[in-house]
Order: sequence, then C-alpha cells, then structure tokens
Amino acid sequence: MRQWRSDDSSLWKEGFGRGKDGDLNYGGGGLGGVAGFGIATFSGSSGSFQGTFNDVGYFNGGSGGRIGDIVLIHQTQGSGAGNWELNLITNRSGSTVYFKYPLQNNYSTGAQIISTGHHKNATLSGTTTPYTAWNGSCGGIVFLFAKETITINGSINASGMGFRGGAGGGASGHSNNDVKSQQGEGYPGIGNYLNLSNGNGGGGSDGSGADGGNSGGGGGNANNGGNGGAGQGSAGIGGSAVGNSGLTSMFLGGAGGKGRGEKNGTGVGGVGGSGGGIIFLLAKNISITGSIVTTGSNGSNGNGSAGGGGAGAGGSVLLKGQYVNLGSNIITSLGGVGGTAGGGDGTTNQTGGAGSVGRIHLDYSKSYSGSTNPTLDVRQDLTIKPLNTGSAMFYSQFI
Repeated sequence: MRQWRSDDSSLWKEGFGRGKDGDLNYGGGGLGGVAGFGIATFSGSSGSFQGTFNDVGYFNGGSGGRIGDIVLIHQTQGSGAGNWELNLITNRSGSTVYFKYPLQNNYSTGAQIISTGHHKNATLSGTTTPYTAWNGSCGGIVFLFAKETITINGSINASGMGFRGGAGGGASGHSNNDVKSQQGEGYPGIGNYLNLSNGNGGGGSDGSGADGGNSGGGGGNANNGGNGGAGQGSAGIGGSAVGNSGLTSMFLGGAGGKGRGEKNGTGVGGVGGSGGGIIFLLAKNISITGSIVTTGSNGSNGNGSAGGGGAGAGGSVLLKGQYVNLGSNIITSLGGVGGTAGGGDGTTNQTGGAGSVGRIHLDYSKSYSGSTNPTLDVRQDLTIKPLNTGSAMFYSQFI
C-alpha cells in the first residue's frame, strides 16, 4: 500500500521529510504557489517507477512537482477509485515523472498527483482550502507534510469541494411522466438521469407520478446516504457507503441527487448538494486549536410541490503523527441536510435525502488527545517516526 502503516508491503522510509523548505506561515486560501505544492492529473501502472501527468497548477518543477518532493497519488474517480499511496520524485522528463518507489496501484482517468514541500514547521491561519474544488478531473484535496509541527490556528475547509451535486433534468411544467432528474456525482463518474444510486452519489428523482415532485437521494461515505422522500412515484436512492474506517481506501464525499419539478406547475426541483473533500496532514506534532471541516453541502429547496435536492456527504480526514492534539470536536465531517418542498400535491414527504457523515482517522505513535465529530477512528502505529538515517544519502543526491 505504501500508506505509512506497519502492515504496508512497501514501507515508507522518508519520515516527515527533510524540512529543507523552512517554516511555512500561511494566511489562507488555496495552496497554489506554496513551496513544493503542485497538482496534476496522473496515469501509471502498478510496479512501474514512473507515470505521466498533465499539469493543472504549479506541477511544473518550479513551485511544485519538484525533484525530491513528496507526493500523494490518489485514484479519485473511475477504475480503482479510493486507492492511494505516497511516493517521492527522483526525476522528470517532459510529462513523465520518476519515483523512488514502484507504484502500488494502477492509475488511470480520474487519478491525480499532489506534491507537498519539505516544510520544517507549518502554521496555518485564516482559511486554507484545496487548490481547487473537485472539477471532474482533479481537486478537492489538501495534502501537507511538516518535519516538526503543523499548527492549525485558523481553519482547513474542504466543505462542498468533493463530488458535485446533481443539477440537470426535473424540469417544471412538463406534460408527461418521464422527466427524470440527475444523480449526484460519485466515484463512478458524473451522474445520469436515474433514481438509482451512482456509487456513493445519490439518485435523482424519477419522472413517474401524476403531479407531485420527488426528491433526490443523499450522498454516501461512511454510511449510505438517505433516500429521498416521494410525493408520488419514486424518489432518489441514497448513495452507497464507501472506503473503510482506516482510510486505506479513501473517498471524496458523495453528492446528492436533484429533485423533480412539478408536472403541470411551475415548481423547480432542488439541486443536489456537493460532498466534502479530503484533508491529509502528516507531521511529528499536530496541534489543532482552530478547525478542520469537510462537511457535505445541503440540498437546495424545491419550489411549490417540486422535490428537494439530496444533500452531500461529509468527506475524509486522515492524520498521521507522533504527538497529536485534536482539540474538542473541532474536526468535523458531517453530512448536509436535504432540501424541502412545499408539498403542493397533498404530501409533505418530499425532503431530499440526508448526506452521510464522512470518515476521520488518526495513526499516531506516541500520544494523542481530543475528540472529533463523527467519532475518531484511531490506531497506534510505532512505524510513524521521523526520517531514518538511511534516507539521508538518497536525499543528498536530489536536494
């Protein structure tokens, strides 16, 4: 896996990095332009020491994607979605990047690579977000290493920056019963016009029923998303649960499906909410006094008797360190609330499905304190420790 766990078949030997980029004091915003940070789409084959990329932001060998940078490779959508691993860049040539370790998984369309610098200490104030929200090919992830301490005085916020809510179809004033609404986006891809779940994306409402609108299903992550309420006909099914508690398989929050509009009226179905993104921090010491938030967005309300949109699911938060202070419930990954409708057809059960909570996991080696919402999944792992001396010779060649 090479995920810095004692059960990895390919061990992570780079610790928390070298700290060569010095201290990072960041006042907020997307991480573009920060030393060592870059993002690109990616493809590569299991067992290979190389892969190809398409630069999206700063993955140009200057600001990010540099020789010697640590990278997270994540299959965000498509075949093998949820797979991820750590690696280190040893060389570059055109659109090819070379690694110290062989790839553990196959990566194809829907995969991305994110680099982070070798910071000594990182202090984040203001509101830090991913470089971009998930846009169908990349984004939605905050990834940061520090050799000594990461301090969160402000916030890291990836709320609503995961898979995108269903927004198409479900027109108002249609004269037939077959107008369907779009599913929320999930790990299989963008939503179609079905009331079935789209992986962890919630289903859109269908077009059956005489007059009233149906609502969209909520997105899934740790649990299934909630089913939408049906005025008449079938509403959207909630998105499926994905990943695992240890986040060895890690996903963006699933999106909510769109609600259906009125058949013979002017009501427009609510748009689905987007899911939360991924936040991944690694440092010898992690101290959080501000907040880490990756909640799903609420579904929007339908007009008249049109159905409400399903809500997005919470995203994923993964922390690895020796000494970790989480604070008290200031790390949150909650699902959004489904949109409502007026119930003009005689029923009020047209609320969009709720989004599932996300997942929060900590691997630590020495001690931790604090609590999260939802409840933290935690594991002690003694392999999480600073860079061993055996890696110094390697670094001297490239840094």
